[in-house]
Order: sequence, then C-alpha cells, then structure tokens
Amino acid sequence: MRQPESLLLYSMKKIITTAFILCTLYFHVAAQLTFVRVDTVQVTDQSVPFKNAWAGGLNFPMFFEIDLNGDSIMDLVAYENGGPPGHNRLMPFINNGAPGQPDYHYAPQYISHFPDVNGFMVTYDYNHDGKMDLFTLSIGGSAPNSGIMVYRNDYTPGTGLQFTMVMNPILTKYSLITTNVFASEISVPAFCDVDNDGDMDIISWPDFPNGSVEYQKGLAVDSGWSFDSLRFQNVTQCWGGFALEIGTSNNRVSSFGNVCRMMEPDSTIHWDKGAAVNDDTQSDILVFDNDGDGLKDALIGGFADNNALYIHNGGTVLKDSMNFQDTIFPRYNVPVNLPSFPSFFYLDADNDGAKDLIVTPHSISNFRGILFYKNTGTTSHPVFALQPHTLLQEDMIDVGAGAAPQLFDYDADGLPDLLIGNESYHDTSGVDHKGITLYRNVGTPSKPKFQLITRDYAGIDALNGVDGTICPTFGDLDGDGDLDMIVGNNNGQLLYFENTAGAGNPANFIAPTANYQGIDVGQYSAPQLYDLNHDGLLDLIVGDSFGFIKYYENTGTKNVPVFTLTKDTLGGIIAHDSGLTSGYASPFFYNDNDTDKLILGTEVGKIYIYDNINGNILGNYHLADSLINGEEGQRLIPFIGDINHDGRPDMLIGNYNGGLSLYMNTDTVPLTVGLNNPQATMHPSFDVFPNPASDQLHITFNHLQNMHATFEMINDIGQLIYKTDITEPTMTIPLRGFSNGIYLVRFVSDNTTQSQKIIVRRK
Repeated sequence: MRQPESLLLYSMKKIITTAFILCTLYFHVAAQLTFVRVDTVQVTDQSVPFKNAWAGGLNFPMFFEIDLNGDSIMDLVAYENGGPPGHNRLMPFINNGAPGQPDYHYAPQYISHFPDVNGFMVTYDYNHDGKMDLFTLSIGGSAPNSGIMVYRNDYTPGTGLQFTMVMNPILTKYSLITTNVFASEISVPAFCDVDNDGDMDIISWPDFPNGSVEYQKGLAVDSGWSFDSLRFQNVTQCWGGFALEIGTSNNRVSSFGNVCRMMEPDSTIHWDKGAAVNDDTQSDILVFDNDGDGLKDALIGGFADNNALYIHNGGTVLKDSMNFQDTIFPRYNVPVNLPSFPSFFYLDADNDGAKDLIVTPHSISNFRGILFYKNTGTTSHPVFALQPHTLLQEDMIDVGAGAAPQLFDYDADGLPDLLIGNESYHDTSGVDHKGITLYRNVGTPSKPKFQLITRDYAGIDALNGVDGTICPTFGDLDGDGDLDMIVGNNNGQLLYFENTAGAGNPANFIAPTANYQGIDVGQYSAPQLYDLNHDGLLDLIVGDSFGFIKYYENTGTKNVPVFTLTKDTLGGIIAHDSGLTSGYASPFFYNDNDTDKLILGTEVGKIYIYDNINGNILGNYHLADSLINGEEGQRLIPFIGDINHDGRPDMLIGNYNGGLSLYMNTDTVPLTVGLNNPQATMHPSFDVFPNPASDQLHITFNHLQNMHATFEMINDIGQLIYKTDITEPTMTIPLRGFSNGIYLVRFVSDNTTQSQKIIVRRK
C-alpha cells in the first residue's frame, strides 16, 4: 500500500528576524524579507553535480507524461500517495532534454495548476484534443474512494495549464446494471485503446479480488458519439481468459483459457497445472503491445512480489486470449527485481521517440530504487535495456525514507556542513540501513557547495537497538567549548554522543551513551537543545509520534546537565489533524529579537509557527501562522539557518521522501538600514574590528541617541553564545574560549536590527 511509515525530525536554535507567511514558491516576512524556493546551491556526489538537488527526494512515485508549459514537448509528473486528499505529493518536471538525453528540471510552480489528486494519478488524452487529461481516485460523489474521477485538460496559451472536473465517477454497464468502474489506491486501472478502434477503454480490477481483470469497452466510436462521451460497457470480467494465483508469493499466472462471465462465449476451462504460485489479487497492471502484433499484452506487479510478470496475448483482433507468461521479464536483459509490488510506466523518458519502461516500488527501497529500462527498439517493437542510472532519483538529495536536515561545521573550517538524518534505505541486497548522511561544504562563505562524503556519519548504522528515524541536535553539554550531539530514533529514547575534539577542532564523537538519562517518549523521539527558560543552560525539547512536545528543563549545570520532565504537552499543542492519531511533531524553537517562537513540522506536511511563549513556557502557545500545507511532502522537518553568511535566515525542509527543499532569503534591502527612518546616515550602526579576529574583538557604536540596545554573537549553528546591553559607544570582547569559525554579530534596538559576519581565527 502506498503509505509512508515512520519519519524523522530535527531541530535547532537560530536567530531570525521575523515571522513567516508562505506562498507556494516564496513567502514574505516582516522587514521586507522575502524567502524564495531555490535550487541554485550546488550539491554533488563526489564530482558529479545533482541536476535537481533540492527537488525533495522520491520514494515510490507514479510517473506520467503531460505538457506543462504548452511547448508541445511532453514533460513529466511524479506522484506519490502518502496521505489524505490534498496532502499527497505531486512533483512536476519540465523536459529540457535533447533527443536521446533525459534532462528534467523540477518546476514546483506548476503544482498549484493541478486539482487535488487522491490515491493514484494517470494521464491519458481521452478526448483526442492533443492534451493529456487526468484520472484519479474518486473523492466524494457516488463512489468515494472506489471509483474514478476525470479532469479534462483545458490548457490555453492565455490561461496556462488548468483542469475541469467532468465526471465523478466513470460508470460502466454490466448487463442491466450500471455502476462505477472500480478502482482503489492499490488497484489502479489501465487506460488504453484495447481494441484499436480509437476510443479509450479501461482494464480494471474487480472490487472483490479473484485474480482476474475486467475489460470496460469505450462505446464512443461504435455508437457514433464524440470521444469525450466517456460511456463504457463491461465486455468481460476476466479479460484475456487468465487468472492469477491467490494466496501465495510468486508472481505467476495460475490458469489460462478461463470461462469468463458476461459476453464471453467459451464453455470450457483449460487449467495450466504447470503454472506456479502467486498472490496478485492486489496488483498494478500496464497494458501495452510488446511484440507489434496489434494485441495488448500486460505487465503485472503483485502485492507481495518483486518481479515483473509478463503475459502475452495470443488472441485475435476480435478476441483477446492470453497464452503464455514470463515471470522474470525482461529475461533477455536484467529482470525486474524490486521489493514489494513493482509498478510500470510506459513513456518516452529520453526523447528518442520510443517509449521506455520505468519501474518503481510500492514501498520504500532506496535512493536508487527507480529502474529505467531504455527502449532500444521502437514503441511498437520494444527492446528494454536496464540503464545504470535511475530516472530523476539519483539527481537529487535522497537519503531513503525521511530526512532531518542540520547545518553543523563538523570539520571546523568555518563553513556550515549539511547533515541529514534518515529513517532507512535498502542497499542492493535488501539490507536496511539508517544513520546520518554528511555533505561537506566545499564552497565559500557566500557561495556554499555541498559534496557527499558518507552516508553513515558517526557510525550510527552499526549500533544495536537504534531503529531508524535518526534525529540529531547539537549543543555543548559538558562545557568544553565544542558541540556534542544528541540523537533521537524510533524507540523513543535518546543517544548522547560526546565530542572530545575541543574548541576549534574537527568533531570527534566517541561511542554513544544509549538511553540517555532514561528519557523515553514512547515512539519516535525528535530532540532539540534550546535554552527555553533563558537561565543560561540548554534545555531539551522532544517531539513524539503522537504529535506531543515534551519539555525537559535542565536542572543541572553547564558542565553536568540534568534534564527533568517539566511539561509533557508543551504549548498545549497536539500536532495531528482531525481523524489521525499520529502527528510526528518536529519542533524547532528560535529567538526573534528576544521573543521565543516555535516552528513546527507535522506528519501531514504542514508547518506552523507559534508565539506567546515568553513568560508562558508552561501555558498554551498561540498559533500565529501556517506556512506550508503539503507542497513539500509529508512529515516535514524544518531547519532555520544562514546558509550563505549574508546575515539573513534561510530555511531547509526535510520530508519523508528522503529529500530536502531550500528556501533562501533574497531580500535586497540591507539589514543595516533602519526600518523607520529613510535617512540611513542617521541610523544607529556599529563597526567591528579586526576581522578576522584572534584575541579580542573591538566594537564601535554610532548614533545610539540614548536608545536601549543590545549586542549579540551567534555561532555557525545558530546558538546565541554572547549577549550584553550596550552602555558605552565602544566595547571590547575577549575571545578566549571562542571556537574558530564564522560568527554572526548583531546590534538590536527597538527599531532596528543590524548584522555582520566575523571570523574568529585563534592563534
């Protein structure tokens, strides 16, 4: 079944200046800051750059062709079913490829052009107007969740891509009974011209699984109606006369030549006793002509199977009759082998004019789980050859199932590196792995560039008793000047990794302490270290799978923390939608000009912002805004940080697809200019020197005008490490104990916030 399992979270403290208001592709915050979804930050696997690094990952997509931008070139849409209507993920890609070269670019601006898609998505030009229409599982109507909705593609150059719902559900006639054509999210029908008469027919699964498929014949041509009539009649309830074995686990046909009800004239059954076992009563089916004889053959993937079952049609134009099977298709090349329920999609992926075969799993496999079989023949006589590269998946950040992003300077070179915790991925032998993927920042402070280093940072994969959903958070827990790591996982407990490197040195995490301080939130622990009560000690906030947030106050010391459960429903928040019992709360507290706020990721793909926290830590928080509503996938895990050291906050979002999206602050108004007074020369300002600094940092303040102001220093992972009131026009800060790296220094007053970057380079 196309449903996500468990996921991750992470969170961490970072200063930002305002609250968010999200649009589909960008959002504005106060002080004229604008966040835009970008893909310009380069990410590489060693030296090979990802084409769609920040597209967001893929787990078990369905692929379909459609012209998104009206250039008469078929683009691509990936659809993943992982939630209720309106919360499934749809990913459009513009086709930029030359003949023979797949080259797709993620284009999320087209998401809003599509209607809510439910359960499955298929495109097919049923009315012959040259535009691919859309079919999906019924929502409401007379057949909710068991029928087929039809959306007509009404693209025009003036309006762009748009859809109109024209039928819900599709009906078919069984003798004297008219009812809906059955469909479900695990019994997806095939839309094709079975009898080659020009109109659309449907091969569908019965509502009660019996190993056979049904043929719903389109009546438009035979009746002289227009192609958009969408009228059907059931011709047979066992198309092709075959049946799949029920109750076993190998993908095969149990019998050919079956008697079919309704209009089939056969009166004898010829059982193929040599056919092997299989349970394919819940399956995906691709109907296509594999040998150019004008008859439709079939590829089937069974619910519990990993192979592709090919069934050959040896009938006639007037009567389909399946007569042999191949259980290891394509046996002449590399046979399909995917964990759980392969699905098949027949489309021209590389622009050479011949339709290729794309095979995807129904369950999470790995970051290279999509098989691309290039058609080296023709569409009418295909010859499939498995390619060494996948379609789209290996061109993006993808850590398998789930992604919990974190910026952390692991090598102490002053540049924030990218760490991503995951739930799991399977290697080529089917072995499950979990851990933290590390992308090192090999760019510059203003132009980051990330290179894949390892998929098992800190050796988590080898640890016993750690069950996926790796959620890291960092903070100095022993007072030695370096950042230690706490990791949550599916068992609800925490692991503590002490960093013994010392200030200014590359991180060195020793063997972890399991079941850290006996903390156990039940299932799925998503921790964040943050000084919530502002007593100078890092507290611990943990989200759980039920959508609750737990607050563990640090009642110990800076060198020996003691985390004591103080509130088990922090903020009065239950992070799950109505009707759901799980929420997978992913909390991230941050400080906005001395005001604490909470950004929260949830299971159904929403991100919320809460305020009314200061002075009300144990009370109910106020929901200030809803930022994202499913556009980035499910089980979102937000991170706020300055990725390009421009003094402005950026946002990373991890999702259950195993990928990331990046929203960067592209505001052109300098933060050093006051917000209320257009005369920049009269605004209060400050200067810092030397830069880089080694022993001391000198600050000069200008135009204070007797205002109350503070000076702050924030390290490269967003922690406020120094703060003082400004009482004199100059001040000096000793840098003894500061780690080498890049710091954000801020001047904060009632009407302005100014930021600069400095480098501390101790001798």
